[in-house]
Amino acid sequence: MRARSVIIWAAALAAAYGLGWWSAQPPTLDPGTMSASLQLALQEENPLRRLRELSRLFEALTPENIDAAFEMIDADPFISDNELQLLMYAWTRFDPEGAFEAALASQQQMVHRRGTAAATYYWAIENPQAALYWVETVEDTEFREFLTESLILGWSLSPERDTAALYISTLPRGRLRQLATSMIQAEYMKDGPEAVIAWVESLPEDLPEQYRRDVFQRAANQLALRYPEIAANWIGRHIGRGYARGTARLVANEWFKTAPAKTIEWLIGLPISPQQASLVHVLFGRWYDEAPGDARQWLETQELTPAHDPALEVFARRSFDGQPRVAIRVAELIQDPARREAVLVAIAQRWYREAPDAADAWIQQSDLSETARTAVREPSAGPVRTNANPDRAATDDPQTIDGETP
Repeated sequence: MRARSVIIWAAALAAAYGLGWWSAQPPTLDPGTMSASLQLALQEENPLRRLRELSRLFEALTPENIDAAFEMIDADPFISDNELQLLMYAWTRFDPEGAFEAALASQQQMVHRRGTAAATYYWAIENPQAALYWVETVEDTEFREFLTESLILGWSLSPERDTAALYISTLPRGRLRQLATSMIQAEYMKDGPEAVIAWVESLPEDLPEQYRRDVFQRAANQLALRYPEIAANWIGRHIGRGYARGTARLVANEWFKTAPAKTIEWLIGLPISPQQASLVHVLFGRWYDEAPGDARQWLETQELTPAHDPALEVFARRSFDGQPRVAIRVAELIQDPARREAVLVAIAQRWYREAPDAADAWIQQSDLSETARTAVREPSAGPVRTNANPDRAATDDPQTIDGETP
């Protein structure tokens, strides 16, 4: 039973209550009456009437008539997933262990697979630790993993939801742990972004580092999609931690779509690092390409700091066409000496190719080193060697910063 299927039919049960189908006091049915009534209900061809009658009969299940009821259901080759959901919901209200064991032992594939998963799900909502114990007794590894999906989905709806993450952290790294983490996170997300953040912040310090990173990364990604500004404020407090690696890229990429200025300002406020500089460079360049007037106006109103250097580099390079002196003046505002010289050399090389006399006149009165002047006049001598690498920054893509891909 997939997570989506469980959710749909849990909602169907709630709808059944709302319609009043289960509101009346159910009659007491002996085993023989239960069998005969189920036989008639299962012969009903109208799916609405069939489901309604089965719902009423399942509400009347008791320890005395459940064996007779299950015998009828287990023998029906046309029993549906929907009907199994209703049966297991009613059965687990008074005997979850019996429901689990009976479905697990069934020779009918539908009942064995879907019924056991449904029993696990409803049991976990009420008593996740007991459901966990029985799931772990299943010897078939593949089937046990299948049941674990239903276990965690039910667990995430239980009063013990906060303990589910601890169990998930013990699972081997792989598809099941990823899916389980997504399930529990989705339930917290229903309560809003603050609930997700509080949950992640509350995780014990001794959790495996890789699992902590998985949880943090997934939470950052989902928050970035829905609440990028909240996500930015949150992960900004964790920048520099191993588990937060790459999350600035996730948030910046999403937030930039709706608020480029705020995104760049947030990035500039982060601790300076190669990754932070690359993000500023790439996203400011994207903004300049899409709305050059807005980007230029924003930069011109800033109180410049070393963190603005990547944006100034973009501005200088983009300003060259027809305005080499403007480009030079902008590049001279770059505060890092190595980056400033590298950008000035790149601009001057292009100027020298197009107007050698004018470029040479500027070179003569500039503060460029002799090595840099030679690089301008004789590009074949090789690039200027500095600690900065503006050519790399100009081609970095936020999707691959930190050597990671989404």
